[in-house]
Amino acid sequence: MGKVFLAEDTALKRQVALKVVSTKKGDKQAEAKAQQFIREARAAAKLNHPHIVNVLEIDQQKDLLYIAMDLVQGGDVKQLIKHSGMLDPAKACDLAADAADAVAFGQRRGGVHRDVKPSNLMLTRDGRCKLADFGLADLGDPNDDFRLPDGIIGTPSTIAPEVARGLPAVPASDQYSLACTLWQMLVGESIFSGKTIRDVLDKQVNEPTPSLAKRCPDLPKALVEGIETALAKDPDDRHADCEVFARLLRGHSMALGPATSSSSLSISSAELMAASRVVPKKRNTPWLIAGASVAVLGLAGGGAFLALGGNDGQGDTASPVAAVDQTSTVATSDRPTPERTRSSSSANATSGLFAEPAGSPPAPPAAPIPPAVSTAAPPPVTAAQPAQIQ
Repeated sequence: MGKVFLAEDTALKRQVALKVVSTKKGDKQAEAKAQQFIREARAAAKLNHPHIVNVLEIDQQKDLLYIAMDLVQGGDVKQLIKHSGMLDPAKACDLAADAADAVAFGQRRGGVHRDVKPSNLMLTRDGRCKLADFGLADLGDPNDDFRLPDGIIGTPSTIAPEVARGLPAVPASDQYSLACTLWQMLVGESIFSGKTIRDVLDKQVNEPTPSLAKRCPDLPKALVEGIETALAKDPDDRHADCEVFARLLRGHSMALGPATSSSSLSISSAELMAASRVVPKKRNTPWLIAGASVAVLGLAGGGAFLALGGNDGQGDTASPVAAVDQTSTVATSDRPTPERTRSSSSANATSGLFAEPAGSPPAPPAAPIPPAVSTAAPPPVTAAQPAQIQ
């Protein structure tokens, strides 16, 4: 959708990210791109959330249209995977939970992002994640008369099966795309790959989801089941919404100490699944979500990426050729065939500490106790041991 530059707001004396696109008159393709560009700015401007890149301004100078946005200086998840490979599970869950919160926030306002992928998850210097690029978003606005090109809209490596079949994207489609992104963070590569876009789309629709437990045997069972639920082929079999998925991920975003391993955790996967209520939307069971403590995780070795990448012709738009970048966004009509105590009593604190020394005069007799006052000793205090989360 254009080039992104590091720029300075000379009035407010701050650095921003400047996204620029050409608007040459008479060029229908450029005009359509400009309309989509404006929609992106309007969509993001409506969503004021700590995990969504904030739009500061949109304007035009001559034949250049630009959006000024918050400068997010930690690069993106795609770059992080490229340079670091598989991420620590707690860190991956933390970043994915940030993105899930952002997606859920947008969906509560009637929108569907439609292109959740690693390169659209921006990283801040303190290790947080911000969702970017709403150029393909469905704003849920009945007055929005802009129409994207006919065909499949999305990115092959993260596209939901129903969208790959040519059906409209629904909120559960973003959840599937986010689960594919989390898979890449945990495994270090895309869930499906192929020589052509068609190969990848066919696998998204028809091929069973690979076993995450085999690829990452140290992951807690509850986390594996939660990701597999979000990766269900049928949208109705996924989590009720991205908010449920986010809470599940928060429960796994705490780093375990060196003396603690997943095999020694006392809480069972069934208990954690019950706490987070990982249930498909088609079940009508009432649910209760239990919150979990979150440990804020910094990205190790986080050099700031001040040069922000744009579309250089090889990034976000691909066509069905023999060899493709399977993380690229596509809009193509080349559609495939349709086909989860410690308990301790309080010690007598006064015993031995305030005992009278030997030879002390006897204490005066105690005054009678009124009948209304109980002389029973207070019950022992019981401290419940914190549950250890897988």
